[in-house]
Formats: sequence, structure tokens, C-alpha cells
Amino acid sequence: GQHNVHNLGYMVSPQGTGGSTHYLCLFNTGEMPVSFTLPLHGEIAGWVVLLDTNLPEGQPQGVTRVSESLVLEPRSTVLLLSDH
Repeated sequence: GQHNVHNLGYMVSPQGTGGSTHYLCLFNTGEMPVSFTLPLHGEIAGWVVLLDTNLPEGQPQGVTRVSESLVLEPRSTVLLLSDH
């Protein structure tokens, strides 16, 4: 197994949303950029970036959509919302 993994991603679906709202949180604590393959299933057509700690303000200017993959810069966190 890998003992020096520096990235993590998890998806949550809050109760009361009927399973239609999903949040995906990605972390990269390493020193190199990491590419994450984003899950697309069911009604999820893509993802909207809500937070990116690599950006100066922490949030994208306007709506930023991603679909297949996302590169996380070193020591960064990204929070995504499912896009239908």
C-alpha cells in the first residue's frame, strides 16, 4: 500500500435533498499538482467550483464548471457542487 499519500477526495449528499445535491471535497497536501477524475453518474452532468484555496479570493470569478477531471495545485482544497 501507499504510506505517503497526500490527497483525498470524498462526496457527500445531504439529507433532505432527495439525493439530488452532491458536494465533492478534494484535498491535496502534497508538493506536486494532482489530477482527480471526477465522478459522473446518475443526474450529475458536471461540477461547479464553490471554493478553491489556490485562487486569490478563494472563489472563482463567475461560475466555473468542470466535468471530467480537475488538477489540484499543491497544498490546496477544492469544494464542488453537482451540476445537473
